[in-house]
Amino acid sequence: MSFAAMSPADAGTYGSNIHYAADGLTIDEFTISNDPATQLDLLYSERSVNMTSTNMVDGADYYSGIPITFKHALTSIHFSLKTDVTETVTLKGITLKNVQNKGKFEEKYDESTANRAPMWTPDANTGIINYVSFSGEVDFPLNPRYVSDLAAADGTTDNDQSHPLLLMPQELADNVEVEVTYTVGEETKTRTVKLNDYPKNTPITKWEVGTKYTYRLFYSKNAQVQDIIYFSPGTENWAEGGIIEVNL
Repeated sequence: MSFAAMSPADAGTYGSNIHYAADGLTIDEFTISNDPATQLDLLYSERSVNMTSTNMVDGADYYSGIPITFKHALTSIHFSLKTDVTETVTLKGITLKNVQNKGKFEEKYDESTANRAPMWTPDANTGIINYVSFSGEVDFPLNPRYVSDLAAADGTTDNDQSHPLLLMPQELADNVEVEVTYTVGEETKTRTVKLNDYPKNTPITKWEVGTKYTYRLFYSKNAQVQDIIYFSPGTENWAEGGIIEVNL
């Protein structure tokens, strides 16, 4: 027998017409939760082909089991902070705006080559969602730190909303933006940037399947004299999609 799997087991709660065929897993109308705290990591497996009981190691009270390797089907979005100024800069909120949250997943498995080209097709009638990744108060550190780590270390009730996001891979339309609210001294600032504009030389215009992107919010000395936001991406390995630095 051949086997394939997905997680969570109750994914039908979030989608419809879930089935495996020669071209792998398909899920229609999969919907990402509006609440980052309840988002799930959708996984699908490679196939274990032509398995028999002779493939299993029979121990005293166990079998070695059918090998299953899972892959991430979504995109993971994280935020980190950094500053190079001595005065206190405090993050108040991060919101991702106009993100698609519903679509069709297709594994696109090729039996002849055992390759796969997973893809998402947005639902034409889907809603466009704003996701609050952070709401609270944490100070910008001198060395890069994830917002979720800073909020957890702070341990106050003000920081109970701090979440990496698990979102549907998608083309970044012109209206997909990140809005950042922060304070410098007594002044509150809000900056909004289009995500598909940066970096200027090699813009990231799509969130890929199974890829983690880190948007680093950087408040620098330059931010005190000019009202400009820059992006400077790097690449690391969910697979890492890159660290995209936002100069506030």
